[in-house]
Amino acid sequence: MVALTLNKLVTIVHDHISKQKDASILWSHNVVRVGQDDKKAWVDIETPDGTKRMEGSYIVGCDGATSIVRRSVVGEKAMSGFTWDKQLVAADVSCRNLLGARSITDPYNLGPL
Repeated sequence: MVALTLNKLVTIVHDHISKQKDASILWSHNVVRVGQDDKKAWVDIETPDGTKRMEGSYIVGCDGATSIVRRSVVGEKAMSGFTWDKQLVAADVSCRNLLGARSITDPYNLGPL
């Protein structure tokens, strides 16, 4: 198991998304509504320049425990969401014995794997 703190996860995601020609990260955008029909999916978002709608083949919800995307899919009562009141940390975890002599690269300096 590898547990990543948010700052390390954001660095990895940003690095990979920035290499994609059809993807981008939009900061200061807030999803307020999600929908779909037989042809497309969309999100209505609040931006620094006002409300906008973005459309695509599908929507990926990576917006945390109180996700508006997940709530739109499964309903408010089925996905109440919450933030843990404690920080969960996995420390001193090693898979080297399971992997034998095989090395694991660590380009993001995540520490021992």
